[in-house]
Amino acid sequence: MSKKYFFPSEPSPAADKPIKNFLPLGYTSAAIVFHPFVRMPLSWKPEKSHTPHMLFPVKEDSFSCGTPVSWETVRKETGMNSIKELAIGLYMWIGGIYHEKAKPEIYKKLKDVIGISLFPPKEDQLSELVIQSFLEVIRCSGSRTVHFEKITDGSGSLVIDEMTTEDMLYLCEEPISLYDEKEDYIFTCYFDEPYSFIIGKRDIEGLCQNIGWEGIVCDENTTHAWFLEEKELKQFYSKDA
Repeated sequence: MSKKYFFPSEPSPAADKPIKNFLPLGYTSAAIVFHPFVRMPLSWKPEKSHTPHMLFPVKEDSFSCGTPVSWETVRKETGMNSIKELAIGLYMWIGGIYHEKAKPEIYKKLKDVIGISLFPPKEDQLSELVIQSFLEVIRCSGSRTVHFEKITDGSGSLVIDEMTTEDMLYLCEEPISLYDEKEDYIFTCYFDEPYSFIIGKRDIEGLCQNIGWEGIVCDENTTHAWFLEEKELKQFYSKDA
């Protein structure tokens, strides 16, 4: 079984178009799963950094000794008023937003809490802090294997119960899609996005609420610019929020 790397608005995001308009035939639901921030122990001594311009834990370090921190927790620490405001701050950090709502004071609030032991979510890849839960959903769907399609590095499959830490981190290296044997669920990510998408052939709101992720359920009008819109979000929360 093989399929092309998938993203809900392939070949390129359409910020003003509803995400659900771009789902493949047979898929009816979608959700955005926020990649957690990561808090490293104060005793952490990095041997190398994920980025050249600042100290940032590599995925091996954050996977082995990092603690996931929810967006809601960070929102409270920064004093921001909403998850949308925090998302704007994150996009300013990434460098991918030019909008009247992207104000310097928002960026400063985020910058003030990052860099000592707290670090922002990874973008352009699945998060090593949620990969195990993604694989568990696929396993619980009845699938023994996870199939994957990388955007540049080919495709393949892995037997879930035989996967090593190295295998899991291999799935967190670049934009990728994961799916089960029946393709009931697809997990995917895209460039410059600090979150993943899950799409399903049936309603996934209950799954998202129960699994312990944090994010938003996409309704018929949710777009990639959800954090700039005035409409109310249907959020689900992690256990530490």
